[in-house]
Amino acid sequence: MKAHLGFRFLPVLIFVVLAGLAATAAFAAPPTDQGSFPLSSVPDCKATAPDTGGAHICKVRAAVGGEWQAGTGEWIVIRAGFGNTQATCLAYQASIVATITIDGKKLPVDTIPCEYIPSSDFWFVDYRALSYPLPPGDHAISESFYFTTTVESHPAGSTLTDNATLTVAQQG
Repeated sequence: MKAHLGFRFLPVLIFVVLAGLAATAAFAAPPTDQGSFPLSSVPDCKATAPDTGGAHICKVRAAVGGEWQAGTGEWIVIRAGFGNTQATCLAYQASIVATITIDGKKLPVDTIPCEYIPSSDFWFVDYRALSYPLPPGDHAISESFYFTTTVESHPAGSTLTDNATLTVAQQG
């Protein structure tokens, strides 16, 4: 009878193990850099930023300047945007080849297409890259925008570059 009882619980045990593996895989998935401009659901990588409630993600905007900080275990979104009228936004979007690096290593860049932001009365195109959590220390961030055509004060063939330092502190 005891052996028979063990076989009845075998499907339950298998289900519990598989559910635990699925939950672990869900937590292991990286966050995303997608979302509407200005990606307000992700706090700035600043000591003064609000607690993320365990989200472990923050964003850096090199063009803004300032002291950027993150903790070990935090994913980093590097983002830059260009905005103006819809026509100018579309011109930026069509012209720019964006490169984002951390410590000289290129990251894949996502282009978030032109979007109208009513609170600013501008259209914005956003360029974003997502970095894995970084080890403790100072990390060099560079955003480089090559213009294939002339847009506003940026002539074709010119490059606009913004740099920042991100300090990563050991958590725990």
